[in-house]
Amino acid sequence: MNPEERLREIREQIADKTRIIVEEFCQRLILAKEVAALKTQLNLPIEDYQIEKKLTQQIRNICVKNNIDPKLGLKLLNILISASISIQKAATNKPLITPTTIFEETRRLEEQGAKIIHLEVGEPDFGPPQRVIDATIKALKEGRTHYTSKYGIPELRRALANRLSERWHTSIAPYETIVTPGGRAALTLALSTILNQGDSAIIFEPAWPAYKNCVESLGCRARVVNTTMENDWQPEVSQIEDLIDETTKVILVNSPCNPTGKVLSRKVLKSIINIAAKHNITIVSDEAYTEFSYRNRYSLLQEDCRKIVLGTFSKAWGMTGFRLGYIIAPKEICDAISEIAGEFYTSVPEPIQVAGLTALECFNEVDKYVALMKRRLETVLTLLKPLPITFKEPDGAFYIFFKLKDPISGEEFVEQLLKKHHVALTPGSSFGRYQSFVRFSFCRPEEELREGVARMREFLL
Repeated sequence: MNPEERLREIREQIADKTRIIVEEFCQRLILAKEVAALKTQLNLPIEDYQIEKKLTQQIRNICVKNNIDPKLGLKLLNILISASISIQKAATNKPLITPTTIFEETRRLEEQGAKIIHLEVGEPDFGPPQRVIDATIKALKEGRTHYTSKYGIPELRRALANRLSERWHTSIAPYETIVTPGGRAALTLALSTILNQGDSAIIFEPAWPAYKNCVESLGCRARVVNTTMENDWQPEVSQIEDLIDETTKVILVNSPCNPTGKVLSRKVLKSIINIAAKHNITIVSDEAYTEFSYRNRYSLLQEDCRKIVLGTFSKAWGMTGFRLGYIIAPKEICDAISEIAGEFYTSVPEPIQVAGLTALECFNEVDKYVALMKRRLETVLTLLKPLPITFKEPDGAFYIFFKLKDPISGEEFVEQLLKKHHVALTPGSSFGRYQSFVRFSFCRPEEELREGVARMREFLL
C-alpha cells in the first residue's frame, strides 16, 4: 500500500473512531440525566470524588498501557465529568441564589417603595476617602481620559510595588504587577492564564461562588474541599492531597474568607505551600479582605512560593464602583495576563487608575475603616448571641456565617425574612453545600444592624 492510500485509510479509521466517541458521549449524557434524577430522590450531592478517583486510576492505567501521557486522558475525563455535572445541574431546575441575585431582588422591591435593610452584599458603606474623590475629579479635568498600557499606568504599578513591599516586608518589582478592572477580573485573568480546558483547580468551601463558576466556565473541574464550623473552618490537608492529580494546576486560597471570615492558620498555609510545591501547583490567593484581619494580618506575598496574589481597591478603600483591582505575579505570568487583558478590555480607565494611585496614600483612612468594622463586629456579636443560631466568631472580613437551629433551610429563611421583614441576607447554599447556613454582612451603620437583628429576632423567636 502506497503512502497516500495508507493516509486515506488512517483518516477513515480516525473518523470512524471519532463518530463512535461522539455516539458514546451522547449516551453518557443521557445516563447522566438519569443519575441526576436518582441523586435528587436520594438527596445526594452532584459530585462524588470517590467514584471519580476510581475512574481516574482506571483512565491512568489505560493511558500507560497504550503509551499515552496520562495527563491527556485525565484532561478528557475532566471534560466528560464537567459535561455530566452541567447536565445534572440543569436537570435540578433550581437556580443558585447568590449575593447578586438577592441584591437584584432587593432593588426590585425598592423600586416598588419598600425600605430594605441591606445585610446581603459585601459593600462597605463608608465610600472612598475624600482625597480619592478629589484626585478622580482632578484627573478628569486635566484630560487624563485616554488609553493606557494594558499593564496599567507606570506610576500606579510602581506605587503598588512599593507600598505592598513596605506593607508586607517583602520585595515586589513594578514589572510583577498588573492593574485590572476589579478583583473579579483579576480572578478571571489569573485563572485564564494558568488553566487550560480539562485542567482542575482546588477550592475550599464555603467560598465566593465566582471561584467555582470561573473555573467551570473555562472548561475545567473545580474540586472542592468542604470545611466545617466544627473544625473551625480549617481545610483538612489530607483532603487537599487526595484531590490532586496530573490535571491539578491551581489551589485557590481566600483568607480572610468570604463568607466565614476565617483566617487560615500559619500551619495550614505552610502545608498548602508544601503540597503546591510538591506537585508544581500555583496558589492563587484572593486577598480582597486582607486588611480586614482583626487578629494577625497575613499575606501570601510574604512567602517564597509559586503564587499569584489578587487584590482589589473595593473593600479596604470603599471603592466598589470604581472597579479597580490588581495582580501580583512573576513577570512571565503578568506578561501572559496582559495579552488576555489587552484583547479583553484594552486598558483600565485612566482616571480610575489615578484614583488608585491616591488611594495608596490613604492607609490611615484604611486603618480607620478597619477599626470601624471591628466595632461593628463586636456590636453584632452581642446582638446575635441570644438568637437560636450558632456561629464561629470571624477572624476577619465583614461577615458572620451562622447556622440556623430551627428546621428551616437558609434559602427559606432568607426568602421569608426579605418578604415579610424587608431584611436582606444571603443563604449559605450560595457558597456550597451549606443549606442550614446564612451569611450576615455587617457593612451597614450600627442603627441598621440593630434594626436588622431585631427583625431577625422577631422572625426566629
